[in-house]
Amino acid sequence: MSASTELLECPLVSQQLSKAAPTVGGQEYEFFVTTGHPRRVDGASRATIRRVVMRNFFNDKNAATDSIKPASELSSTSTIKAGTKLKGRFRLPKPGQVIGPEEPKGGPERAEKKSSKQNGGAKASKTDRKQSLPCLVLEEDSNCAGKDDNRALLSPVILLGVSPPPRRNPTAHGFDPFDALPIPATFKLDILLAFYRSRFRINSIAVNAQNTWWPFISRDATLLHATMASVALYGDLTSDSVSSCIEALRHKNEAIKGINAKLNSQTEGISDALVGAVATIASFENLHGAYDTAQLHIGALKRMIHARGGLPAFAHNDGLYRGITWVDFHSSSAFRTPPTFPYLPPHPVTPSFPDGLLEEAACFSPTSLLHLSLASVDCFNIFYRLHRLGLAASVHWSPRVDKTAVSNMLYEAEYALLRMPDRSQDFLALDRRKGTLKDDEESRAADAAAIVEALVAAGQIFLYAALREVPPRAKIFDILLGRLRCALERPGVNTGGVWARERNLHTLLWALMVGAAVAVQWGGSHWWIERVAVVVEELGLGRDGTGREAIKAVLKGVAWTDVFFEPMSNDVWKSVVGLIGLRGDGAGNESVEEEEEGVEEDEEGSGVRDELEIGMMTLPILEGYWLSDNVNFTDDQ
Repeated sequence: MSASTELLECPLVSQQLSKAAPTVGGQEYEFFVTTGHPRRVDGASRATIRRVVMRNFFNDKNAATDSIKPASELSSTSTIKAGTKLKGRFRLPKPGQVIGPEEPKGGPERAEKKSSKQNGGAKASKTDRKQSLPCLVLEEDSNCAGKDDNRALLSPVILLGVSPPPRRNPTAHGFDPFDALPIPATFKLDILLAFYRSRFRINSIAVNAQNTWWPFISRDATLLHATMASVALYGDLTSDSVSSCIEALRHKNEAIKGINAKLNSQTEGISDALVGAVATIASFENLHGAYDTAQLHIGALKRMIHARGGLPAFAHNDGLYRGITWVDFHSSSAFRTPPTFPYLPPHPVTPSFPDGLLEEAACFSPTSLLHLSLASVDCFNIFYRLHRLGLAASVHWSPRVDKTAVSNMLYEAEYALLRMPDRSQDFLALDRRKGTLKDDEESRAADAAAIVEALVAAGQIFLYAALREVPPRAKIFDILLGRLRCALERPGVNTGGVWARERNLHTLLWALMVGAAVAVQWGGSHWWIERVAVVVEELGLGRDGTGREAIKAVLKGVAWTDVFFEPMSNDVWKSVVGLIGLRGDGAGNESVEEEEEGVEEDEEGSGVRDELEIGMMTLPILEGYWLSDNVNFTDDQ
């Protein structure tokens, strides 16, 4: 037997150490020393123990309960407050033993009557009696009402109604273990940060090419709230299982509070953090589809930039500089207006694409666009860049291409698309005049304008979906799909014949495939698949059993990226095969020459099929010209 065990089992011998009993925290204590051999406690010692314990018990009962007591006093008081356990003999529980409150003789009714008499005749209800018992909180949402009275006395602090200090949740600090961020770490914030670093890819190259955005926002609470609002909205647009709408609105509200505080500050002024927060909130509204609300933020953003001296004043912050331009680009795309800020060449000059990528792009350059009767050079200039951007975003070339070079070419392609004048009225006005005679020259001009508008809309869809990775459920795609379908579905016009006459029937197939890729989220892709099947039959693709590969070759001749087109083209081809199979052997429709009389051949006598092959070839003189010279975007079209 150990020495400590022997001491515990020794008898209690009263030894009065002083005449006056010592007091600790307002309570009196008397000490008893255990010596000698084990034996029962004598009557005098037991009476002294009970007297001191009961006196302290009633002193604690009358004392104020609103102040927190020392830990030692809490332990003594909590032990004494076990009420009915003090009847008879004073017993301490053995290690591991739990002693619950005993029910008085006569049952709970007798105890209730006894309590009423002691409290001046006031009758205590059953609920009050239960709530007066010590409440053991095992979890945050535990409730003592209705629980079993025989509870485990785990902690005297919990029994007295004093909550323990809150503990840090390790799972809520996975990305911020030292609370270094300017906003408090929570479990939901940790989820958003994980999503931001793993799956939030919108504008990952267009804006954050040099990875400067996170160091910029991680020091400012307003900027971080605005960015997390966009992250939550992006997650809500890309996931059907979990909605992040509440988190998006909460972070947006906090960001607007921070923006107002910065505007009211007398010392901060128009800082980079303030401009970045306003630009991010405007981008949030654009992605949400609230373009009228976004215009309010963009108007304020323009005034701030003008006060700072223009867009070049932010050249020191690459992420903010690019982010401002893309906020303006998104708004201009939605309203079909030119960009607000002037074209600024990239500075410093960044490395170009690898030679291998340029050689591969030269094999399928979209030179057939040079045969368009309207805006042929402008269209070629745009798709020349989209073609190379598609290759740069592919799995093969993406790790080898400098992100800054991709971001600069994205900027050039989008600026060129937005600088294209709006020619929609050239064919919409003619289409409204139903039943009237149409001049052949006027009709050809309207057809050419419709082709250009369709190419602009399809180019925007490809840039936003395949290159910027905007979620297909974003409102911008509903707008762009409406424009593309309006340019392709004209009353009384044979769309396939018009594009064949312009020697770009394969470009029509590309535009329809791009529309089908994102139309699933906006009314379904059935209309687009039907038109794809018609064009596939007119081009004669798939008759030798290689239809899917033939479609891929056509798409590569315009603009292609395997990450975007590969899974989509397989699904579209399966639907096309089903539609063609219902019509017969796949060649039952009339050919292009039968549907559109007067399809002219070129001077060498080649028809549409030969022109398709020419469209995929490289023209050395033109290729060298467009590689060496830059287009002046500031000139009128």
